[in-house]
This record gives sequence, structure tokens and C-alpha cells, in this order.
Amino acid sequence: MMHKISWNRLEMPVKTVEFRQAFTRLRELQLNATLMIWDNVRLLASYIPSLQVLETGYNQLRHLLTNKDYSRDDQGYMSELRVINFDSNELTDWTAICHALSPFTK
Repeated sequence: MMHKISWNRLEMPVKTVEFRQAFTRLRELQLNATLMIWDNVRLLASYIPSLQVLETGYNQLRHLLTNKDYSRDDQGYMSELRVINFDSNELTDWTAICHALSPFTK
């Protein structure tokens, strides 16, 4: 089952414990055209332990900079992630993209 919340403007969850418990078996999440910044997309995805596919297209992302320093140890929470779709964003720098996504590589 696919879950789409694309085209909505969402606030980040405040009660993260309840949020984590609500989506323990969710495998695919489409956040297309939500205009979420990369930090929030990444944080939201971290609350979903079984997430395998993350769609984040049409968000006008120009870069994947983050305000938080994530270490490789912090990435255990997204160990199931297999696909990240950045369709129709404004990303231009392959070096920066590779650096931002390196914690997701195994």
C-alpha cells in the first residue's frame, strides 16, 4: 500500500514518540510538492523505521544541506531505505549530493 501526502503543507510532528509508533510498518512515503526542506524530510524519514522508498520531488530543493551533524551511527534508523527520489527539484552539484547521501550508503 502506498501512502501519499504530496501537495500538502505539513508541520513537523511535535510528539515524536507517538509519531514513531504510528508508522512502524510504513514502507513508502511520498512527500512530493510539500516544499519541505531537506532537514525536515530527513528527520521525518528517521521516524519511520521500515521506510524503503522516499519520494521528495517537486520541493524546489536547490541543495541538501543540513543543520544537524548526522554521524553514520545515527543512520541506523533508516537502514531499510533503498530509494530516494528527487524528481524535478533544482539540485545541481553532484559532489554535494553525494556528500549529503553518503550516510545512506552501506
